[in-house]
This record gives sequence, structure tokens and C-alpha cells, in this order.
Amino acid sequence: MPHSDFNLETEWLNYVLSYLEDYLKRTSETKLLIDDQVRESAKKYDPDNLEQYYELTLNTTLQQSLGSKIQISRKSLLKPYFARIDFQAEDEAKKKAYYIGKMSLIRDGDNAPLIIDWRAPVSNLYYEGRLGAASYTCPDGLIKGDLSLKRQYIIEQGQLNDFFDIDITTNDEFLQLALGSSKDKRLKDIVSTIQEEQNRVIRADLHKPVVVQGAAGGGKTTIALHRVAYLLYNYEARLSASNIMILAPNRFFLSYISEVLPDLGVENVVQKTIEDFARDFTDSDLEFHASSDKLAFLLNQPSYYNFISYVSKFKTSLVYRRVIDRYVNSIAEGLMPDKDFTLYGHVLYERNAIQRLLCRDYSYLPVSRRINEVKKYLQNTLKQRKPEIIAGINASYDDELRMIKTMEPKDTVERRKTITELLDKRDAELLAISKQSETVIDSYFKRKEFQPAKDYYYEFINDEAIFTKCCEKYLKPDEIKRIREFSAKNISGRIFEPEDAAPIVYIHYLIYGAGDFDIRHIVIDEAQDVGLFQLFALREIMKSSSFSILGDLYQGIYSYKGISNWNDVISKVLGGAQFMTLEQSYRTTAEIMDYANTAAKRLNLDAPLAKPVIRHGVPVKTLRFENKKQAAASIFKLIDQYMENGRKSIAVITKTMDEAREFLPLINHPELKLISEKNDEYLGGIVIIPSYLAKGLEFDGVIVADASKEKYALSETDIKLLYIALTRALHELTVCVTGEITEVLDAE
Repeated sequence: MPHSDFNLETEWLNYVLSYLEDYLKRTSETKLLIDDQVRESAKKYDPDNLEQYYELTLNTTLQQSLGSKIQISRKSLLKPYFARIDFQAEDEAKKKAYYIGKMSLIRDGDNAPLIIDWRAPVSNLYYEGRLGAASYTCPDGLIKGDLSLKRQYIIEQGQLNDFFDIDITTNDEFLQLALGSSKDKRLKDIVSTIQEEQNRVIRADLHKPVVVQGAAGGGKTTIALHRVAYLLYNYEARLSASNIMILAPNRFFLSYISEVLPDLGVENVVQKTIEDFARDFTDSDLEFHASSDKLAFLLNQPSYYNFISYVSKFKTSLVYRRVIDRYVNSIAEGLMPDKDFTLYGHVLYERNAIQRLLCRDYSYLPVSRRINEVKKYLQNTLKQRKPEIIAGINASYDDELRMIKTMEPKDTVERRKTITELLDKRDAELLAISKQSETVIDSYFKRKEFQPAKDYYYEFINDEAIFTKCCEKYLKPDEIKRIREFSAKNISGRIFEPEDAAPIVYIHYLIYGAGDFDIRHIVIDEAQDVGLFQLFALREIMKSSSFSILGDLYQGIYSYKGISNWNDVISKVLGGAQFMTLEQSYRTTAEIMDYANTAAKRLNLDAPLAKPVIRHGVPVKTLRFENKKQAAASIFKLIDQYMENGRKSIAVITKTMDEAREFLPLINHPELKLISEKNDEYLGGIVIIPSYLAKGLEFDGVIVADASKEKYALSETDIKLLYIALTRALHELTVCVTGEITEVLDAE
């Protein structure tokens, strides 16, 4: 039997859709008028006309805003809202029904809200409120009242198919339907199914940095993007999209998340990899080796792991930041002449005092700007001391003149000649002082052409003396020698390591400043792979700790250069951070997550294990083979079976890229595509991909190509790589084994 409210809900939906269509029509007409005005203004634009500039800027901003409203309104015609809450505030006579969607829609005339934006304060009742006494916080303060209804809708193509009345959002039928759907090539928004622990991260205070330890499948990436949308909505007076930057591990990952923010009505958020940020910030054509290249090398050459890990960990540490500080100080000291500042033989300022100005008093300024400040200081000193010097010279000549007159009281030709010569000498000296005072400051400092930061860093690594001097306080001589020689060899072709990005960016900042950098909030996903030095440099550049840091220590495959615990981030870089956990995994079935946790338990990390949401599926299958050829033939059949089961996205996950390239021709499936470091875009479908590139992605079905003892040892990196592979599947997981199964898995 249909719900007794079904007809009423259908009528309301049709009314909202009708009003929304009219709103869309009116908004589109307004935008066409603004488009015409912008075109006409651009034709006659005079950059010197301030009124025209303001008019064009205003209309362009309005044009963009209307465009975003039109885009989200069109999408909302398919599903204008996904939930409803009925709430009666203590100071109101009756309850109100709030329909929650991805946009706000206010009715003309009475200003009645037809749709409430999911980011609005009252919408928090849907995500965290329980039926009965409830409250929410808004700019007016705490609003208390009674929550009598929470309803979730299944609306497709503008048609109401069903709805559910609920109390909490976890483990309900609506969530099960959402989690049970198939995966296509892009990450999707989750506004209708945001759970309480996710909601708290999304709505966390902007003014305190947020650090999140999130389980695999806990929705870290999606939550980070929804947090961006939330911040832009609730802090619109202080933040625009261009003030927020998302840092992701690679461009491939950026392609994967590309549709979420537009679906939430957000455009123009800055999205970069750390390497791209380094290029843009330093305005240089920096080249970097791929992080996965080093990881692949270490996996294939484990004997090098300890040393390379040691070097990388040092170069991403805050100790190395202090080393770079010392190096940049040496650059500043190199600007100093080896003499006092004098005017015509008179010492106006001693060299040591000027050095204190340059290297200590003005150390808060970029090095390139300190010289100008010192020059201003010396100019003021010159202005004060020059009259004293001139007065002293005049007094000295006056004394000589009096002595001449005393010695030769009679006005003779010879006396007049002596006096004239004396006055000419005085005038010449005063003229020389006057001329010298015009150039003395510029000539004191040698003209300095500053280099690009990458060149400074390259010279630093290759200059044994300066590198040793800057490191000697922190490392032993043999350590300094080995690190420098190894680093110099790696960048000999002017291609830098990923961990060199932070020191290069930091050097640029210390020498040139932040320029027009206007990012006010930074979101970092997969943050466990980011070093403390990188976080410190970003904080210094932004001059703020407004960060959203999300990661999973269980997936820290770049632990040799990344973060091993979140306490270091909070205590050493982002003081006062809010630490949160996302323990629930929504991606995988309970069967898959329980299986994956077998590997996770081997790590003994100070972080909670992922807890699977109560969604059951087919058991994990373990298939054993004698050789790769047999395994490949079976994988071919498994791909076809997955496709027959309706799996839209399928991944064959190998440990390394070499293994992926080896398996690809053996499997020889016509639909199978290789994903490598060179891919900038994720196109979905059926792929074969190494474990370290699969991090952050998810698929309907996953086949682990070979979980043998030979492939995965009981090392931290191998365990994490296998854990990543096991936690990519939404619905179906098959683990293939060639030979003996890895000890990481407690399989029979």
C-alpha cells in the first residue's frame, strides 16, 4: 500500500518543479540581458575609466553567479530535493516543513522557502538531529524546538518514486540503496546520505584547522569537496572559490573528482597537484620525477629502501626547513659589502649594524625586499648626518680662514689668493659630498640580480661547502656527504624529486615573498603522503592555519616522505587543530572490509580499523594458480562475469606498474586498458592499474592479480599496498594467488 502522504508529496513536488521552471526561465532571461551588457561594455571598455571598470566587474560577477544558478537549477529539475524535516521552534506557533536540496529556492511575495540548501544551518537537523527535542545553531544563536519528521525521497527525472520516514541516517534503507548502486567513471556527491560523523567534518569551524584520520571507504575525498561547498556557502562574505585550493596527489585523481563540485554548484576552485603548485608559485618550468617512480624502484630494489627512505624523510622534515633557513640567510649575508657605510670618509653606519638590519631586524621581509628597506634606513641616516658633516667641514674651513686673517691681518694680494684657494677647496669638497650623497647608497650595495628559486636550490645541493655548513648543526659529516652526493646525482638533469618541491617553494617565498597569492583555505587529500615541510611552507605562504587535512595512515605507502602520525602535524605545524576520525567505511561490503582488515591488523598503527557499514554482498573469492598464464586466463573470465553481473567499473590491480604491463598481454581482454602515471584523465570502464595509482579510487568490482607470498612480504609498504588493493571494491572482490598466498592474509 502506498503511503498516505504519497499524493500530497506528489502534488508538492509538481508545484516546486513548476515554480523552479519559472525561476529558471526568469533567471535565464536576466542572464541574457547581462550577457548583452557585458559584451557592449567590453567593446567600449577604457581601462582608464574607473566607472566602466566597476560596471564591467560587477556585471561579470553577476554573469558568473547567474550562470551557476542556471546550471544547478537545471539539474534540480531532475531532483529538486532529497529530504524533508518538520521542525517547530520554541518561539513559533506551528511547525514548518523544510525541503532540503542542493540549492535554495525562495517564493516571491511571501519569501517562503520552497527548497532549503543542504548547507544551511537548519539542514543540520536532517544530518544530526533525532526525532523529539532538537536544536541547531545559526547566526542568531541556538534554536531549540521539536523535530517531528525526517523524510528521505527517491526522485528520478522529476518523478517521485518512493520515500522513507527515518530517525537517523545510518544503516537505513535509503543509504543501502545509494551504496548498492553501480560506480561509473567519476566520484559523485553524497549530499542525501551524509552521515553524522561525515557531517561534523564538513561543518567544522573554518577558523580552526581540521585533521581527519579517515578509514578506506569513509568518504574522505567526497567529504573534503562537500566541505569546500559548505565553506563557500556559509562564509561567502570572506571566501570566494578562487580563495580555496585543493591539493591532490596527481592529475589523474583531479580528473576523477572533477564532477563533484560542479554538481554542488561550485565552480572555479583552485585544484592542483603539489608539483603544479610549485611550478605556478615559483613561476618556473620545474620538472619532477613521479613519486610512483621512486616507489616502484624501491619495490623492485628493496636493498636501497633504508638509505633512500632516510634521505627522503630528512628532506621532508622540519629539520631540513631549518637547513634551508640557514641557506637563505647566507644568501642575505652575501648581499653585504665588506666595509662600513661612509660618506666622504665619515662612518655613518658600521657594517655589523647594517648586517643586523639586513639579517635580523628585517628578517620578516623577503630577501629581495630587505635591501630596499635597508636603503631607506640608510637614506634617513644620511639625511640626518649629512648636515652635521657639512657643518663640520664649514666649521673646519672657518677656523682656517680665521687663522689666515689672524696671521696676515693686512689685506694683501697674496692673502686674498690664499683665502680664495681655501674657499674653492671648501666648495669643491662640499660639491663632492653633495654628489657622493646622491649615489653613495646605491654604490654601497653591489647590484644584485636574484635567481629563480630552482637555481638557488640546485646550486645549494651542488655546493659542497655551503651544503655542509648549513647541515653541520643537524647531521654527522658522513651523513651530510652521502645525502648531498645522492641528491646531486638525482637532480643532475635538472629534474627534481617530489620532496624537493617544498624547499624550492620555501626558498622562493623567503626571497621573493608570496606575491599575489590569495588562497585563504587549503584542502589536502591523501595527506598522509605529504611531508611536514610541505605543510609548514604552505602555512607560511598563506599566513594562516586554515587547512582541511584528510588522510589514512593505513594507506601511507609513501611513509618514507610522508606523515607517520597526526600528532606531528598538530603539534609541530597546525597548533590548535581539530582532530577527527572517520571510522565507518561506506564503500565496501562487510565481507570485503572484514577481509581487508586482516591485512590492516598487521600494521599495528595508532589509528582505528575501518568499520564496515552493514551492507552484505558476495563473499570474497580466493583463487589459486600455478602460474601467471593460468591466472590471466581466469582473470579474463572474471572480467566477463563481472560485466554480466552489471559491474560498470572493474579494476585488475597489480602491485607494480611492471606487473601490470606483464599481465596486460597475458589477460588480453579487449576491454582492458592500462592506467599509468602518464594518464591525466580517468575515463572509467575496465582497467588494469598498479596499487599505488589506485589509491583514492573505487570500482564496482576488483580483481587482485597476484597476492602471492612472492609479491607481498610482511613489510609495512607491502601490507599497505595490498590493503589499498583490497579496499577499492564496492561490491565484488576476487583475490588471485600464483603459488603460495602472502602471509599478510590469514587465508587457509
